[in-house]
Amino acid sequence: MNLQAGDVFVVRGDTNTSYLIRVAGKFWSTDGECTYNHAGIILDEGGGTFESLSKIDHYKLMAYMGKQIMIVRHKDMAPNRFLEGWRKIKHLDGVRYPWWRLGLHLFHLARFVNKSGIPVCSELVGMFENGAGLRDVFWGLTPDNLADQWRESKHYDVIYEGIL
Repeated sequence: MNLQAGDVFVVRGDTNTSYLIRVAGKFWSTDGECTYNHAGIILDEGGGTFESLSKIDHYKLMAYMGKQIMIVRHKDMAPNRFLEGWRKIKHLDGVRYPWWRLGLHLFHLARFVNKSGIPVCSELVGMFENGAGLRDVFWGLTPDNLADQWRESKHYDVIYEGIL
């Protein structure tokens, strides 16, 4: 797989929280489906990632071996855009996951209530893309929103979709 800094992904987990996120995502989904419950940013060709898990931190894509995943690349992603996106989110490194925001997503309020400035996983990806000049709105984004938008947009190439 040919990964590059600035590629982004969504993945399907198998925890109880993952399941609940997908149930809520399906309820609000525009296409009646919700395959993915987590999102992240790829930092390098070796599969280093930046994600909002129990805390926002550096992780490895290989942690998702055996999981359903979609990896995409924006057609305008370039080293300078990656750096601009990274500048927007790097200050969040080490911040604890904002669990309370999941309730806001459940009631479709996360787009409007974001005073803490701490994003859930999909909002972190959106914030990165916003910093890179590739997206406007990022508060309230869910992994399902991202997957649907990436599939429908002519600006993204699917690098890989399947079991990692």
